[in-house]
Amino acid sequence: MRHAVQTSTFSKPKSSQATTPPSQSSEKKSLRKLLPNSRFFSGEDVCFSAVASSACEAVSGELVVYRIGEADPSQLMADAMARGAAGILTEQILPCPLPQCIVGDIDAAVADLTAQILERPDRKLLTIGVCGSAGKTTTALLIAQMLRSVGLRAAFQTDLGDSDGIVASTPSQPTPVSTDLIKWLADACDAEAKSAIIELSDLDAKYGRYDAIEFDLIVVTGSSLTDSDFGPSGFQCILDRLTKRGVVIASADEPNVVQTVLNHGARLLTYGVRKPADVSAKLIEQECGMSTILLT
Repeated sequence: MRHAVQTSTFSKPKSSQATTPPSQSSEKKSLRKLLPNSRFFSGEDVCFSAVASSACEAVSGELVVYRIGEADPSQLMADAMARGAAGILTEQILPCPLPQCIVGDIDAAVADLTAQILERPDRKLLTIGVCGSAGKTTTALLIAQMLRSVGLRAAFQTDLGDSDGIVASTPSQPTPVSTDLIKWLADACDAEAKSAIIELSDLDAKYGRYDAIEFDLIVVTGSSLTDSDFGPSGFQCILDRLTKRGVVIASADEPNVVQTVLNHGARLLTYGVRKPADVSAKLIEQECGMSTILLT
């Protein structure tokens, strides 16, 4: 059962929509250092002050991002040169004298770039991912409430609602991924949150939309191995984002999930009602809407 998230009646100033904070805009950054696996054209590096929101709004020294199909490349090149852009981040070489950084996946590159510029906000707090076949939203909200009950300010991001640790709301947009998720984590850090609980999508995981962040804890609700197509499952991709000391909490009643975690070499804590588990529950009595459970 889903629970409504109360929307706060007050608000705080929103952070800048630019990828880099204003305080960092004057500091030159090297794309070769930030994206070492990329290739360069018309130069050995691109040193920039910030990432421009668009070519037509770029400021001298900023980096312009070109996404294939989203803008007229001729107009983008003209705007970038006219406004003194430091270079262009793109997936294909453009006929332009400006230095260009060529990457395989522009969205993944921008997310990685944003995470590094914002000094890895996912490493500044306890990052918890919740995945599985059912119950992700309820589980994420319960974890947030438990953390708050012990005095830890918790931010959460779910299909039903979100909070940066201070203000809770019911957004009309889907749960953010990639660059937007990293910016939200940075906002949670600014709000002095100590933890962030994120409802994860298996499909987004397969597309690499969480590749720029790491998780300290992954909670699996039910089964998360429903894929039958070629390649690793979304759950396996999520496990790849677990830190070296990270822990997975999964149901002992789902042996395929448990075996996948063990094969990955991750630390595992199990729960269950049918098979032996680290934390097990046994229903003793259920009467008049009340349940008596033995928790071991």
